[in-house]
Formats: sequence, C-alpha cells, structure tokens
Amino acid sequence: MVQLSILLLTTAFYCSRMQLFYCSRIINIGKELDRLETRIYDSELRILEILWTRGQLPAKEIAVIAAGQVGWSKTTTYTVLKKCVEKGLLRRTDPGFLCCALVSREAVQKQETRELIDRMYGGHADRLVASLLDGKALNSQEIERLRQLVEELK
Repeated sequence: MVQLSILLLTTAFYCSRMQLFYCSRIINIGKELDRLETRIYDSELRILEILWTRGQLPAKEIAVIAAGQVGWSKTTTYTVLKKCVEKGLLRRTDPGFLCCALVSREAVQKQETRELIDRMYGGHADRLVASLLDGKALNSQEIERLRQLVEELK
C-alpha cells in the first residue's frame, strides 16, 4: 500500500512537472509567433488574460475567476475555453483540465495592432501614430523616445 502511494505521488509529480515544462515551452514558442491566423474575440482575450496573469490553472479555477471578474457562469467559461482550445490559443490537459496559454500576450498585442492599422488606417502605421498624437503636446522625453523608436525601425 505504501509503495503504491509513493508510486502514485511520484507519477503525479512527474506528470505535473512535465505539464509545467510543456506549457512553458509552448508559451516560449508563442512569443515567436509573428501573425496569428485567427481573430481573437473579447471573451477569449479575457481567458488568455487570466492565464497570462496567473499562469497555468485548472479549468475549474478559471471558471471561478471569470465568475468574479465578469459574472460568467461555469458553462459559459467552459464554452469559451473549448473555443480557445479549438483555435489553438490554449491547451487543456488531464488530470484536472489544466489549462495553459499557447500564445504570448506580445504575439496577441502585435496581431491586434496590425488588424487595427489595417482596418482603421489603411495599413499605414504613421496615420495611427498621428491619430494618437493629435492635439497632444509631447514633452522632450516623449519626443526623444519616439525618435529612438523610429531609429530602431530603420
């Protein structure tokens, strides 16, 4: 009985370490993504924000957090989790339906910004910057940071 318990604990520890390694590896790969192939809706983004902020979590815990943050039922949260899995945005593994993000926050921000520039500014990033700065007086530090950014992009 004791040997069986030790074997089960060792196996559980090994599996959870492998899941942690696997999720960490996937998140690192996610940072290298240049362009996501799918539209990410606000509901999916809320789930990803939870995972980016807190790391891998069981689906049950995500449901509790989502209920507190946005008032979702457990069923709603599980539906959004399922859609995220289908889109390749997160991985859900047994035991305990442990979830981890497969895309990084930076990759999603980059994609969403590209979509905004394409949709609202005809693909012209300079028009976005002009719109952001319209009527705003910049101090010398902000101007210098903008110059540095432009130089890095050359």
